[in-house]
Amino acid sequence: MADKTDEVASQQQQPRKLHERILEGLPRPQTSSRSHKAVGKLVLAATSEPLARVELELWDRDALRGDFLGRGITDAHGAFEIYYNPVDAGPFDRPDLDLRVIERSEQTRLVVQAFHGVDDVQELVYDFGTCRLARAPRPAPLDRAAPPRDRFRSSPLGMPSAHPLCLPPPYSLALRARLFLVDVDPGWLSADIPPCLGVLPGLEGKALWGVMDYSSAFSSSDPTGAVYPYRELVIGCFVREHARMSEIGLFINTIYISSDVMMVTGREMYGFPKKLAEIAIGSDGMEVRRPGLAPGETAGNVRPIELVRGTWHVGAKHESFVDHVARAVADKAAALGARGAALGMSSVFELPFYTHQVIPTPAGDRSCVSRVWRTPLHDVRVSRAELLSAARFEIGPSTVDPIYLLAPGNMPVVEATAGVEMDVSFVLNEGEIVAQYSPTSAPAASSAEVRP
Repeated sequence: MADKTDEVASQQQQPRKLHERILEGLPRPQTSSRSHKAVGKLVLAATSEPLARVELELWDRDALRGDFLGRGITDAHGAFEIYYNPVDAGPFDRPDLDLRVIERSEQTRLVVQAFHGVDDVQELVYDFGTCRLARAPRPAPLDRAAPPRDRFRSSPLGMPSAHPLCLPPPYSLALRARLFLVDVDPGWLSADIPPCLGVLPGLEGKALWGVMDYSSAFSSSDPTGAVYPYRELVIGCFVREHARMSEIGLFINTIYISSDVMMVTGREMYGFPKKLAEIAIGSDGMEVRRPGLAPGETAGNVRPIELVRGTWHVGAKHESFVDHVARAVADKAAALGARGAALGMSSVFELPFYTHQVIPTPAGDRSCVSRVWRTPLHDVRVSRAELLSAARFEIGPSTVDPIYLLAPGNMPVVEATAGVEMDVSFVLNEGEIVAQYSPTSAPAASSAEVRP
């Protein structure tokens, strides 16, 4: 009886903030993220010939109709990979996987054959193995096998010939993020911020320093099924919209990235300020290298420069990064009359990203596009978190990449007393334009006219 009373009392208590659960290493409740996948290969039974461009559906097998989980198409080698969310199988039910081979005409949908998987699947990757089909179905229509050709044209050798140079969202990403709040020169940090945004009061001299190690990134529109691991160094600051004081987010000042594919995707789709670099990340440190010239160096060929070298330690001895940012943002938001949702802000991954996308004319004397994007993250899941401390980042001076100007003192060094390491997954979808500026030859965004 006492146990029952304690349980009721516990349920009546105020729910704990999300960051308290994160820092205890507890996973967040499952959302609609497609965290699991089914893989295999489809061949013709008589000849073992791989069957390409065959449409497949993944279902949860039930006594009645069943639950649809996902769809995929075999590649040139007959291989398939279908991502799904086990929650779609229904509450208190682990999926019993069925793979259905689909053949379509203009007006009909035919299940050619079904392959039964095991019951109560729990593993992240379930392998159907080699599935042998009695007959070869009609290939899937091209509009199901690949994005529309008029939107994403490419040459026979795979070179892009239209804008954008990348597949459309949504993009699914999974990474290990190490986040630090460092002291910086507030003048240099705010110089990039467009006039529709302002640095959050109380955090003028603070920058988010993110060391991002992505284990996977892919577009659900990619017919090749390619998955890209890569690394990033992200520098940003916390901002609010002047027109909507309750809108708080992270403005991205600089990103160095190791993947040209993801660099193009970020720049063209969202305006993320990304540059290609060599990035190495370990358990207690990182390094960024890019070609450049040192200040005062004679003009000539660029040479490799160690742009950033950072170290950190596991186990924080000070107030945690998440608590510090959450309280600072919440206090300022409350003073500004911000929405109650901002008060529970516990992770930068729950804030939208703000970017200023500027595309010049070929002549380079004026901007033909100058707009500010607001891009929220969806299906954010934090599966692990650990506190970090004593982070130090030494910045190599370079005229090509003058981020050493962010350092607040005479030495090109930024430091943090605490940080957090998280395993995170999220989905990046379409963004929203919050401000658009008239083309101008003036480089200063503050002189541009904001269109309603």
